[in-house]
Amino acid sequence: MDQAQEKAQEFETLRPRLFSLAYRMRGSAAGAEDAVQDAYLRRHGAERARIAAPGA
Repeated sequence: MDQAQEKAQEFETLRPRLFSLAYRMRGSAAGAEDAVQDAYLRRHGAERARIAAPGA
C-alpha cells in the first residue's frame, strides 16, 4: 500500500467523528460534508510526519 492509500484509509477511520463534530458546528449535513471534504484535502496534501495526532 502506498502512502496516499494509507492516508486515505486512516482518514476514513476518522470520518464519522469528523462528520459528527462538523455537523454540530455547521448545523446541516451538507455543511458538515463540505467541512469533512476540506479536511480530507488538507490532510492529503500534508506531510505525514508533520501530523503528530491525526485524530486531534
